[in-house]
Amino acid sequence: MRAHPSGPKQTQNVQGMPKILIAAGVILAGTLIWWFAAGSTFVALVDHLTTAPTDSVTPPSFAFDEGNAATFESPKFTVGDRTRAASAWHVVERPTGYVSLETAGGSFVFGTLTRRESRGGERHRYEFSADSSDVVSLTRRESRLSWPRPFVINWLGGPRAAWARHVYYRLVWRKASGDTLDVLWRDEKRFAKGNGWIDQYRSTEPATRLTTRAR
Repeated sequence: MRAHPSGPKQTQNVQGMPKILIAAGVILAGTLIWWFAAGSTFVALVDHLTTAPTDSVTPPSFAFDEGNAATFESPKFTVGDRTRAASAWHVVERPTGYVSLETAGGSFVFGTLTRRESRGGERHRYEFSADSSDVVSLTRRESRLSWPRPFVINWLGGPRAAWARHVYYRLVWRKASGDTLDVLWRDEKRFAKGNGWIDQYRSTEPATRLTTRAR
């Protein structure tokens, strides 16, 4: 048998392998440094690609509290058993007997007013329910990745929350007319040795999008 001499292409491939490995190592190291130094931002970018679903329910009740100027209470929106900051929302009783959200993009009728109570002056707290033809869902999704919190100190003592993840709550409310309200809150959950993962609810305003069907 005649031996096949190794050609120049095979030699070039062998010589090029270390460069490929070095480049891959640099990319991996850079990604790890980014994840460690800017964990929350890095994980949020990954969340745009994929998150893990954990729960989906149909909320049984809703309420909007316009707050109280005398006690500096800001407006809040309650969905199920969770109360959220909603100081940018403008909620009114319109038409009579119904509760609506007024936005720059139009008006969205939540549903039937079931209770109204005064909160001082012209401010009120409205409780309402969805119409029977509405489709309402509240879903919870979590980051698939966690990020480290190495420099956090628990000044009150006890275990330190060394890891965190983003938690997303999304309310989608569809009317029979085709109007859709899409509301997204982003919270966190943190892990501490001995306590496990504990939800941390943030007071930031939700991202709200209203899609109305042309009349």
